[in-house]
Amino acid sequence: MEASTLERVASSDERSWQEVAAGNRERIRSLEHEQERMRDTIHKLSKETAAIVYLAKEVGKLDAAVESLAEHLERIAKRALERPTSTGLSVFAQYLAVIVALVALVVAATR
Repeated sequence: MEASTLERVASSDERSWQEVAAGNRERIRSLEHEQERMRDTIHKLSKETAAIVYLAKEVGKLDAAVESLAEHLERIAKRALERPTSTGLSVFAQYLAVIVALVALVVAATR
């Protein structure tokens, strides 16, 4: 009878080890899946960060262009006030339209 009790205990231990191993395998698969999901999320965030950095550089370039246009517009406005002509006013209106368009582009890019 002692042999049969040992066989049952051994069988029980073997089954519990198999259950533990199966549970561990499932946990490992779950962790691998979660790791892959997190890796994809990190790649996605990296792409978005690169896009934001690119947009920030472009906005910086636009800022410099707007400053340059503003200076140019100021010179043209002074000339237009000194001797207003229809051509001067037309150029003034065109530069003003360009500045408004650039400001609208910057606002649209930052939203």
